[in-house]
Amino acid sequence: MALKQALFQAKKDGSDLTQIVHYSDRGSQYVSTGYTQDLKALGVQLSVGSTGDSYDNALAESVNSAYKAEMVKDRLFDSVARLELETAEWVRWWNRVRLHQGLGYRTPQEVVDGALVVL
Repeated sequence: MALKQALFQAKKDGSDLTQIVHYSDRGSQYVSTGYTQDLKALGVQLSVGSTGDSYDNALAESVNSAYKAEMVKDRLFDSVARLELETAEWVRWWNRVRLHQGLGYRTPQEVVDGALVVL
C-alpha cells in the first residue's frame, strides 16, 4: 500500500520515478522476481538490507515506531480509508516537513534533492 501511494503521489507531483528509492528487508514478497521486475520497469531504485545484519532494518523500524507513536497510538479511525488517507498525509509530512536530527535538521526531501524516499 505504501509503495502504491508513493508511486501515485510521485506521478501526481510530476516527480521522476527514477528518484524513488524502495527499501525493504529480505522478506519474500519484496525480493520476488515479479515484484522487483515491476519496480525496475518503473525505474525505481531498489535497496535491500543484507542478510543477518542487525542494522539493515534499523531505519525502517525507527520510522515505523515514530508512525505508531505519533499517528496511530490511542486513536480510532472511522474507516480504513480514513486511516490510509491520514497515513499518506503523515508520510508526506515525514518526508517533506519534519526536520530530522540525523539529517542535520533537514527533511529527507532536502537530502535527496527532490527524490521521494519510500520506507
